[in-house]
Amino acid sequence: MVKNGNAHASAFVPDKNEKPVWPTAQEKVIGQYGFDSECNYHAAATLAASAGEPVKAVFGGVVVAVYGDSVTVDSNGVELTYGNLTPTVALNTTVHGGGTLALARSDITLAAKKGGMLFDPVASFWPDLSRFAAQKKEQEEVAVQMKAVKENAAQKRAKHMKIGMRPPDGMEQIFKNAARVYGVDVDLLKAVAIEESGFDPTCTSSKGAMGVMQLLPGTAADQGVTAPYDVAQNIYGGARYLKEQLLRFNGDLACALAAYNAGPEAVVKYKGVPPYAENYVRVVIAQYNALKGESR
Repeated sequence: MVKNGNAHASAFVPDKNEKPVWPTAQEKVIGQYGFDSECNYHAAATLAASAGEPVKAVFGGVVVAVYGDSVTVDSNGVELTYGNLTPTVALNTTVHGGGTLALARSDITLAAKKGGMLFDPVASFWPDLSRFAAQKKEQEEVAVQMKAVKENAAQKRAKHMKIGMRPPDGMEQIFKNAARVYGVDVDLLKAVAIEESGFDPTCTSSKGAMGVMQLLPGTAADQGVTAPYDVAQNIYGGARYLKEQLLRFNGDLACALAAYNAGPEAVVKYKGVPPYAENYVRVVIAQYNALKGESR
């Protein structure tokens, strides 16, 4: 299963005593961060705004970038980039939460980054306005429906764990597309899916990991996956997360797989593959080698 390597919600607030300020007059989200219904990825949220209205800083900080239509503010390591506006602040200016940064041209974008990694600003700062709050009822219904799946998940996975198995009809092309988009070897991506779920889109682990790539709720949120049991979104999210781990560990396959399974912090802590992830790494690499052998 994928363990979430990033913090959420209040953990992203630069100062735990500072409450986030909504940057525009309307508290309305036009477009969410992450994948949309067509699996297009959006690196920023879009917030409703009227042309000419002031755009306020979510948190206090220092202006570290000013371009023609965007302003970036660093708040204790959290970078927020406000877009589609006319800046009214200068580079290196110190701003306070709620201070005016710019004038909106129309609806603005808000991108959030910490440690070089993008995350969902709405879900982190204003969870009640996020897509996850809107989907809470639906998720609860899904949880009820998946109860039976949880009970027999182990049995299903045991049945499906076969070296070199192939994905079902219709899923192969999704793997190819996701692998191409994120620059991941398609056979490696499928090898992870075999070990994680046996290509079972309904699979749910006892810890709540979901779908083909077994994304935990936090990881799904980080990767912009709004419907974890949707096959395409789940595979795209897993591919993006796997690519992040490959980049994080400089292409070291064993470490990247261990990070996918146990979380990147565990790999850093053990300075390599943690003992409890060794079998997972061995099995996935065996699956990968078998698939590569078939594709030659």
